[in-house]
Amino acid sequence: MNTYQEIKNEQPKLKDIFFAFNEKQFQEGKAKMKSKKLLDGGAGAFGTKEGFEELKRFTAKQKERIKKECKPQEVYNYEHSNHECQYTGDDTEALDIVKYYFGENVEIARR
Repeated sequence: MNTYQEIKNEQPKLKDIFFAFNEKQFQEGKAKMKSKKLLDGGAGAFGTKEGFEELKRFTAKQKERIKKECKPQEVYNYEHSNHECQYTGDDTEALDIVKYYFGENVEIARR
C-alpha cells in the first residue's frame, strides 16, 4: 500500500494558481498575480490558463504512475479504509476510484 500512498500524497508545485475562500483572500491572491488574466477553476482555485494546464499535466502523470506502479487491489484496500466503507457497508466510492485509474473491467476482491 505504500507505493499508492506515496504517489497519491505527492503535491504539485502550484505556479500561477492560488486558493481563495473569501473576498480578502481573493484580493490578496489577485494582487500577487499582478495583471495576469485569471480563470476560476472551481473549489476556490483561481489562476492562469497556463497554471491550470500545468496542474492538469501533473495529475495526468500521477494517474499514469498509479496505473503503472500500483495494483488495483492495493488502491481498493486503501480507499476502502479511507472512505470508511466497512462502517457504511457501501464500497461504491472505493470502487469508483479503482475504476478511474484502471478502467471499468478491473477485477478486485471486494470486502
